[in-house]
Amino acid sequence: MYIVGASGHAKVVIDALESSGGQVCGVLDKNELLRDCLGHRVSIRALFSPSLEKTLFIAIGCNQTRERIASEYLGKVEWGTIIHPSAIMSKYCKLGRGTIVMAGAVIQADCMIGSHSIINTKASVDHDCMIGDFVHIAPQVTLCGNVRVENSVLIGAGAILKPGINVGKGAIVGAGSLVLRDVKDWEKVYGVVK
Repeated sequence: MYIVGASGHAKVVIDALESSGGQVCGVLDKNELLRDCLGHRVSIRALFSPSLEKTLFIAIGCNQTRERIASEYLGKVEWGTIIHPSAIMSKYCKLGRGTIVMAGAVIQADCMIGSHSIINTKASVDHDCMIGDFVHIAPQVTLCGNVRVENSVLIGAGAILKPGINVGKGAIVGAGSLVLRDVKDWEKVYGVVK
């Protein structure tokens, strides 16, 4: 699998891929000064020749950047999905292409996770949750049952969302927040949200 990105998030993506038995074919980045990422040579992304025989994974934490890069390669590559072997996933959940589930994350029954999303370290996604595309669920987030998260949302580390909450498109939930009400499209919330 080819990895796009060579910074901190790429390191945990590479670790998850290799821990699950996958192989890194190459690491691609726009920064010409980067030469190495966890022992893998970094190549200039602009020189990469896409094809449907190549599997790509976007290892960049920023939702908007992942979305932009995914649109550049739409229909030109296959998208990889990565699940760290220490993650616990119900056999009744579904993951979109280009999504990663990090170490220690738990995804319960009847959840649907969209494409190019991140379920980060030790995040908990309880039953019947629906998570859109290009979403970042940060480390140790807790989504209680029946939470709906629209596209391009960032939920910061350690946030807790009570059952049945809806988080609108492009919203940002600050780290450590306790969310007790719905969050509107593009709204930024933090602390106790009621």
